[in-house]
Amino acid sequence: MSTVDPALVGRLAELALLHAELGAVRAGRPRLIIVEGPAGVGKTALVGRYLGEAGELRTLRATGEEVEALLPYGVIAQLVRAARVDVPDSLRGLDAPTSRSRDPITVGAGLVELLGTLQNGPPVGLVVDDAQWADRPSLQALLFALRRLEADRVLTLISTRDSIPGELLEGMQRLVANGGGTLLRLTGLDAAAIRELGILMGFEQLSLRTAERIREHTQGGPLHVRALFEELPLEALEQPADAPLPSPRNFSALVLGRLAGCAPETQQLVIAAAVLGLRGPLSMAGELAELTDPFPALEQAMAARLLKVHGDLHHGVISFPHPLVRAAVYHDLGPVRRIGLHAQAAALVENEASSLRHRVAAARGEDAQLAADLGAFARGEAGHGAWASAADALLSAQRLAPTPAERHQYLLEAVEYMLLGGDVGGAMAHTDTITALRPSPRRDYVLGSLTLMTGRPEEAERLLTGAYELCDPGTDRRLVADLAVQLANLGLTRGKGAESATWAARALDAENAEDGMSLLRSALTCRVAGLTFAGRASEGLAAAASLPEASADLDQPSVDGYLGRGFARYIIDDLAGACADLAPMSTVFRHRGPAYLAVSALQFLSWAEYRLGSWDDAILHGGLAASIAEDADQFWLLSTAHLGACAPLAGRGDWEAAQVHADAAQRAAALVGLDGCGTHRAREG
Repeated sequence: MSTVDPALVGRLAELALLHAELGAVRAGRPRLIIVEGPAGVGKTALVGRYLGEAGELRTLRATGEEVEALLPYGVIAQLVRAARVDVPDSLRGLDAPTSRSRDPITVGAGLVELLGTLQNGPPVGLVVDDAQWADRPSLQALLFALRRLEADRVLTLISTRDSIPGELLEGMQRLVANGGGTLLRLTGLDAAAIRELGILMGFEQLSLRTAERIREHTQGGPLHVRALFEELPLEALEQPADAPLPSPRNFSALVLGRLAGCAPETQQLVIAAAVLGLRGPLSMAGELAELTDPFPALEQAMAARLLKVHGDLHHGVISFPHPLVRAAVYHDLGPVRRIGLHAQAAALVENEASSLRHRVAAARGEDAQLAADLGAFARGEAGHGAWASAADALLSAQRLAPTPAERHQYLLEAVEYMLLGGDVGGAMAHTDTITALRPSPRRDYVLGSLTLMTGRPEEAERLLTGAYELCDPGTDRRLVADLAVQLANLGLTRGKGAESATWAARALDAENAEDGMSLLRSALTCRVAGLTFAGRASEGLAAAASLPEASADLDQPSVDGYLGRGFARYIIDDLAGACADLAPMSTVFRHRGPAYLAVSALQFLSWAEYRLGSWDDAILHGGLAASIAEDADQFWLLSTAHLGACAPLAGRGDWEAAQVHADAAQRAAALVGLDGCGTHRAREG
């Protein structure tokens, strides 16, 4: 369990930068830091934590207030009061009406004098929060003062929203650009940080798919993410993406209050837009809202900050300012009205994915035809590597299927697609449900794949071999191929090259039968790699002899074999040939999956580049391999991915970064009980 404060998740690098700037100030170099970011992104939390850790620092703090933006020197007056010392005459009475007659130069000079009197103690911190609402005279006086600091131990920290016009801060930004400080732009948390935050807040099994969905829904704003974790159970967060996640209660109340103040026609337009999605044609929203002329309603919705328009007004697209605005409106709808609007929307939209989404939202119960349509759509998505979309469609189909057998089939297929897309966490959330199903080859194949990817090879072997023996080779050709490929992968992870090559040959035999193509697309790769592991690299290369040159433009069915050939070329010291195969394959698998092949391709490519002396590329690709393995919960590959990232870093003498990967490799090996076997044995051979 991490000991990181939830408020600091995803912000440790920024916190370290702030501490480094304070070190410069202690050495007698005044510094200015501007922290920019949208509301709710965590500016206040970051600044507050930094000040709490800063040690000896005499902090003078002020806050800009929207209602006081026209009050001259309101911010400077707050800083002066916080000093709690006698101040120069030019800084006295700034709260009085007569202060309007003072010029910023005089006030700024007084601030320089005040800062000079504070130099005998610890460094001084000038902190201005919400500077977008600071009055102009205060900012002008502050800028005058900052330009005249030379050897003063003064750290100035200003936080502001980047959505506010920045003319008031341009001078300070120029001061930063000229070497006087740092501009720190905070963005939303990424999916990995959201998962970390979820774990800290008790969501141990939060999947990558759900974390990414939360990121899109909240734009990564820590305030909103934490509110969702506090208000929703895991089951609500893990639901298929048929509808938006809810908004936090306080945010919803603000949005619905603005909506209630609008005319009925405006409410109809905003509601119609919410049903259609985050953005869509104004004409379609107007038609769904049954408005002859949607423009007056749009104008009021824009004034209420409920909608915005993109492009030409008459042919443009409307959208919500934030996904949470749409969610607040959508979830306020009664179920009957929502179902009716989705049914109408299904007939208006033009693409299949959108139509299916609306049909699912309009469904009133079991619907065999809709479930079948979703299944067909999912298999088409899987055909070009859109695994997350495919899994979501199948989870929706599972809910709509009329029989238990169909529901089980859709669930197993959805979990299979999650694993191929690298969403091991999402797949793990269904483990108990799948385990409770009646044993079958398909059920044991999915469970075996899950146990393999989570680092339990003995259990995986038992499940996969048992499922293989129960399969009918005449009717279950694709499942036979999938099982054989997974058993070949299992052999590779355990350093059993000959065994892996045998299973891969069985997979190829099954694939040669009609409709036998495995979704894993790696039977030939496993055959070549297995033979190479067994010390028979020439046989492995012969098996791949018919492959043309590798290209990142290859379609999904044509990619098998190149990864194996690249590995074999690496082993026989054809490093340029290895890179020629592995570089395009690393691109293909990163974009289309499966995730485990992306990790392997990047890892092998990094090895080859390291031995070629292309250490910059080796460091980049080794780090990517480890990062994808971590993000996609590829526990079975984590140890070797981190070990592979060590060598070029150590070669460069970057011992600290190399040690980070070495420690991570050791933790991963302990997690899955590795004893040093696996891919690295081939390198030793």
